[in-house]
Amino acid sequence: MSAIFKGYAGVVVHAEEPYFDAENGSLWVDVTYQGGRANIFGVMADLQAQDVSYRVSQDGPVFTLTARFPTIVNTDTPADRYEITTESQDKSIFEHPLALAAAEEWDSTIQDGESSWRQSIEDALETETTGVFSGKNDTPEGKVIRHLRGGVTGWQIDFLVLRRFRQVALQYANAAGKIGLDDGQFIYSTAQLSLPAGVAFSLPSTPAAPSDDYAWGWRKRGQRVEIVGNFAEQTVELVFAPWSTFLYTNSTGNLAW
Repeated sequence: MSAIFKGYAGVVVHAEEPYFDAENGSLWVDVTYQGGRANIFGVMADLQAQDVSYRVSQDGPVFTLTARFPTIVNTDTPADRYEITTESQDKSIFEHPLALAAAEEWDSTIQDGESSWRQSIEDALETETTGVFSGKNDTPEGKVIRHLRGGVTGWQIDFLVLRRFRQVALQYANAAGKIGLDDGQFIYSTAQLSLPAGVAFSLPSTPAAPSDDYAWGWRKRGQRVEIVGNFAEQTVELVFAPWSTFLYTNSTGNLAW
């Protein structure tokens, strides 16, 4: 049996000694570090913050620190757990792909002083017209007008939500367990998540974007880290949806999670 422990600059792991008490079922590992005074004292401060017991001895310029990690049961890193769910979100009728396409086509040709596609629809709600914005036409404009007159102002779209649950021993969770804020501003493809094959297989292919201003992809929406004993339990939540490429940036690298 061996264990994985966080490394420290200027300090080497001299020994790893696992113990098991058959009487009470307790397991622990004594890890011995060696290094200079300043480096060992840095390890001491870190272990104190983690509530890990230790002892220190000195032989000339070499300081020896032995720390006892009582909750390390085995050497296997707990397997990551993934959860895939769907989530519905209400969208405005004006955000429907057919409405966006019609608005883009109309608005690209209007002149100064002319109403936009959406404004023309809102004006036509009160007064019936005989033109393209007649509620009797079987066009995107006519359908939107009829829906709005009937009280239907929106529609629902399903998004995918992917959650990863990871347990990290505090001995090396200093970096792995930290919450990052920058990743939430980027859009990632499924390939950029570096998922296990079994998880990636369950995910759909990327649909066509509703317009040039949007791109389907994954964006980090939520993170949570819980400290339980000598472990950090990390949860990361990603949402697969069409994201605005004006508000968010397509990532050029893999998600570091």
